Amino acid sequence: MLAHLLEAELPHPNASAARAAEAALAAKVSRSAHDDLDLRQRLDAAVSRPEIALLDVRLRFSLAEPGKLPFSLDIDAGTGTIAPEVLRDAVAAAAVVRQACEIAVWRRAGLGRGVADDLALAMLACRTAGQMLATYPRLDRLTALGHVPGWLGMAWRLFANDGGSDEAWRALATTLGSSTFLPPVLQMLGYDAADARGLLASTAIRRQAHSRFSALAVLAAPTEWTLAAGGDPRVALSLETGRNSYGSATRPIAGEISLSSSTATTVPEHAYAAAEQARQSLIAAALAGQFETAFDQELGVVRAFISERTGAAATILTASGTDTELVAVSIALAGHQRPLTSIVLSPAETGSGIPKAAAGCHFLERTALGVNVEAGAPLEGLGGDRVKLVCVAIRSTDGRPRSVRHLDAEIAALTASAIATGRQVLL
Repeated sequence: MLAHLLEAELPHPNASAARAAEAALAAKVSRSAHDDLDLRQRLDAAVSRPEIALLDVRLRFSLAEPGKLPFSLDIDAGTGTIAPEVLRDAVAAAAVVRQACEIAVWRRAGLGRGVADDLALAMLACRTAGQMLATYPRLDRLTALGHVPGWLGMAWRLFANDGGSDEAWRALATTLGSSTFLPPVLQMLGYDAADARGLLASTAIRRQAHSRFSALAVLAAPTEWTLAAGGDPRVALSLETGRNSYGSATRPIAGEISLSSSTATTVPEHAYAAAEQARQSLIAAALAGQFETAFDQELGVVRAFISERTGAAATILTASGTDTELVAVSIALAGHQRPLTSIVLSPAETGSGIPKAAAGCHFLERTALGVNVEAGAPLEGLGGDRVKLVCVAIRSTDGRPRSVRHLDAEIAALTASAIATGRQVLL
């Protein structure tokens, strides 16, 4: 059969040329088989990444023919295909597979199958992939974008933006009517090109889809993005390294043994899985109109877990340990006008922001809610002599630990002195 094919390809074959051509074709077939095996291994590696495997969507992926769309899905059959071109780069492959898996997450959670919901779903999944990509180091991001079609990179960048204001959301709504990259995004959901263009031509459908998307966008953020949100600059991910100022990542890193602190640590697989499970539960609740109730229940589970193990009568959740100090100061000052003496043991060994927080002051230039403030300035209502900070050294001047007896005696004396002058005391 191989010789017959060679004869058809060569107009004037001779035995020597035929053997050479046969050897060349055999080598080509061998290389093709090797490449195919390599691509399958790359696909397996992408699907096996912890941040994807822990999604638990149970999709079976195979290789698509070259030149096809980056991915295609048959949700009902639980199957999908990934284009070989995107598998040439590990991060690009991860982002494409993540986008495909996110579609399955939302379908399983109950997002409908009308045309407006389909368009919203396409946008939500692009947001997930784009924000996932944003958690990688800059060089990885740029390399990945070079291995996906330009229209897909544009969609990732557009929908990964936070919106941030009514004006930003209105600008996005306007863009939907003029974008050239959304038709192929819809094709990956199973639409043909003509139907995709027709869907996008409808102002009513675009308006409905945009409304749906903007209401659900916060839940489309991948877990690794969300874990760095709602915190202060210490846990924000660097655009260069994809890690925070503690060197921690917000997704599991296979084979890495990382150090940790009370503020940040690289998230292990079991913690990532728990956070992702909570996200998917909240997606289902939001689609059922029960988001606020479900969110309160999730917080209640965490509070109950901590209270049961510590014996605390009540548990307050904060963005960080330093924020906890601020909360304690605020509680100690609530309901009266008496001044407060805040006694802190060894602030140098508890966190650099603790002295400011214990004095009722902002400890960084940005709060956990993203408000820009002046570090060291008192919180509203805590100025003047309302809070006095007293620090107790845990070590002597030669660096040796002081005895517990001496520490207790100093703290007791400071407490008695403060109470004698009519002040509250917070230890």
